[in-house]
Amino acid sequence: MAAEKREKIIKIRVSATEFQQLEANKTCKSLATYMREIALNPNVDMFAKKADDDLILQLSKIGNNVNQIARRIHQGDWGPSDKNDILSCLKDVTKEMAEFHDR
Repeated sequence: MAAEKREKIIKIRVSATEFQQLEANKTCKSLATYMREIALNPNVDMFAKKADDDLILQLSKIGNNVNQIARRIHQGDWGPSDKNDILSCLKDVTKEMAEFHDR
């Protein structure tokens, strides 16, 4: 089935600030595609933003550290009291990440 040809044009006016905000928020290369997807798909979260590269990098570093800690615990590099302290810290990190996710 061939896609329906787009023949209708919708013109809107936005301020320079609004335009910059739209450009910053778009999740695909084309602003028109982004606006069409947002307007025509009610199940799409209008306020979803692209992931911040710095945030992703920091989360990756945290994940690597957690994996290193888990590896050392499983290898027996730390004693029981160390393990309890580390597990307590990991629970705190897990709780904070869950709270961040729920925002």
